[in-house]
Amino acid sequence: MLKRLAVVIFGAVLAIPLLAGGKIEEKGQYDLLLNGVNKGWERYKVEVDKKRDQWNIHSEVYYKQPFPPSKRGYIDMHFYPEYTQALSTSEFLEYKYRITIRDFSDTDLVEAENSATEVIDQDRRVYDFTEAYSRQTDDLMKDRIDLGVNAGSLTRLANGVHFYQTKALLSRVKDETTKGTLFVVDPLAFCLYTPLLQKLTGEGPSWQGSIAFPQFMKYRPGTIECLGVEATNFSNQTCLLKHYDVRIPEGLYSSFWVDRAGKVVMITVPMDGVVAILSKYVPQPFAKAEPRVTHSEIVEKSSFTEKTERVEAGGVTIGATLTLPGGQGPFPVALIVQEVAATDRDGNLAGGGPQAAPVKQLAYLLAEKGVASVRYDSRGVGDSTGDPEKSGFSEKASDVVALARWLQGRSEVKPNGIFFLGTGVGGWIAASAAASFKPAGLVLIGYPGKGVLRLWKEQAGSVDNPDDMRKAYADLESLDAELKGKGEWATYQGRRRYLPVIREMAALDPLAILKADADIPMLLAYPAKDTMVQPFHKDITSPALSPRQESVILDGVGHFLQKVDPVRGASGIVDRDGVGVLAAWIHKRMQG
Repeated sequence: MLKRLAVVIFGAVLAIPLLAGGKIEEKGQYDLLLNGVNKGWERYKVEVDKKRDQWNIHSEVYYKQPFPPSKRGYIDMHFYPEYTQALSTSEFLEYKYRITIRDFSDTDLVEAENSATEVIDQDRRVYDFTEAYSRQTDDLMKDRIDLGVNAGSLTRLANGVHFYQTKALLSRVKDETTKGTLFVVDPLAFCLYTPLLQKLTGEGPSWQGSIAFPQFMKYRPGTIECLGVEATNFSNQTCLLKHYDVRIPEGLYSSFWVDRAGKVVMITVPMDGVVAILSKYVPQPFAKAEPRVTHSEIVEKSSFTEKTERVEAGGVTIGATLTLPGGQGPFPVALIVQEVAATDRDGNLAGGGPQAAPVKQLAYLLAEKGVASVRYDSRGVGDSTGDPEKSGFSEKASDVVALARWLQGRSEVKPNGIFFLGTGVGGWIAASAAASFKPAGLVLIGYPGKGVLRLWKEQAGSVDNPDDMRKAYADLESLDAELKGKGEWATYQGRRRYLPVIREMAALDPLAILKADADIPMLLAYPAKDTMVQPFHKDITSPALSPRQESVILDGVGHFLQKVDPVRGASGIVDRDGVGVLAAWIHKRMQG
């Protein structure tokens, strides 16, 4: 009875809302995307209490947290952070948070969730606080997920910070000495980037300080860098926003973008693949782009230069960036071929998809390895003109040819040193373009060996959540029926699609494309952790290769060569070693 009472009291204490008195000055919401799919939201409030000289921001976060041990593949997380600082000085005072997690993996729990008549909260499982180790062992033996309530806080000391964390009355404390300005970040508390921005006084372009991670009970010396004003994709539009990076000794932690009104409109955490976008907000863009050249975690050992160009291609203009390694040229150059989806030159999906900039990372890593590159905006995105929805396969291939001819003869490029590099279906485009402009070689990452409709069906079958899988199959069946008709437009996976483009793609034979390029040196690289194009496609495409062509498996990386952690899953960071394999192959071809 005492144990049950303790649990009830503990739950009641944690349920007390973490509110501050004062006037509510602002409300807002961030939509949370994981790999382009909406997984939740954060609703926040900003309060000002002039009498107490306090500025307070607190929020509620709902997020479908990926969790492989759960039968659904995710658990429901509710996160409640609260941050308080002095109103007059912006000095940090306190940060508090609490978390509740629910799992509906068992059959009874799924039925309870779907019926909406009963909520089974495993947080209220009775604990024996005196036998915590035995409880944890019992959970492990029974393969049971521990979904205890967590809460914690961070407070300022004279020369540092004090961490406090509790879980089922088991507490931990830790003091750390910090230096300079204190910045507080938390993986799912995107509202914290507003007070972080307030502390960036002066012009910069960088600010040093200490970055505290309350949930991890640690801090790191850190730097906030301003990369200047640049064209950025935000909710289906391109606008000029100011870009900041949050860096710790281990590398890039997060990036965020601010509009002219001083609003933090978008945040990305590449290692988690999460993007937060300010909901129902129209940014106030800056008047002109003012990019700043700063170092990147991608290039630690070498310098590089970049040139922004515009290239005419069949009645449209293609905006592109030429990245050149440090040192004396000319260099071999990789023309990085975009996939079919509308993306900017850095590899970010137009319309609020992942913003980890994989193509930019790839370009910088190639520069580190002595290979120049060209990356470009899709038609209708960024500096490129044209219609992004009606741009078909043949138009995209012609853009590649136009860019290759523009590169030909440039003093920075080695004679006969132009390579096409494509990822996924972008490999089809690169290989098709080679019929009109023979490159020095083709580097194709995750080249699909199946037709597009079979590929999409394969991708639907790999979805973890049964409900999402059924919906993906239903969408595909509906699209197939639309393709057999005479209509021009259809909705597929929540997006409006131009059917003539898909019909053109559906008619392609990926193996026939490869055989047409039999006389061109080719490397097919299949990421071992790719979920978009499974690595077994290597077995499908290998019989179509000529003696001058080869295929390899790249260990530990996903679709666009991003590192994949065995526990946390895919990150947003492109793998240096994987790119090294591609660069080494290019240099080998240049040597004959």
